[in-house]
Amino acid sequence: MNILSQVRIRFVGSSQLVDMMRRNWQRNINQWNKDSPFLENLTCLLEIQLPRSPDVQKNEQQVECGICYAQCLPVDEELGDKSGNGTDYLCENANCHKGFHSICLGDWLRSITTTRQSFNVLFGNCPYCSEPVAVKINTAKQ
Repeated sequence: MNILSQVRIRFVGSSQLVDMMRRNWQRNINQWNKDSPFLENLTCLLEIQLPRSPDVQKNEQQVECGICYAQCLPVDEELGDKSGNGTDYLCENANCHKGFHSICLGDWLRSITTTRQSFNVLFGNCPYCSEPVAVKINTAKQ
């Protein structure tokens, strides 16, 4: 059964846009792949980039931590207000820009003997590019 034979489609917009989408639909209708996701097929048939949901855009913008490789910290009482947060520190080196959870970077810097501390700030080097990094640490006891 051809799924497209059962579909009624109506394009809405300016006549120029509707004409373009109608032509693309008719020209590409045979490229429908039943094994591909619906949105991928629609993008291919119409030859346009469809708008994406804000949740998808947000997830794509999130950066995984260069130390724990997770986008978000686990939800855990011990992490306090950082619980469930995404990366919150980016290396300032233009060639690196690796993202980190400040908690992970702080733990990593504490394990390196060359790290210096001044008040509640740790100074060390990025684990990826060795450029200087500085991360504020939470010294409050919970």
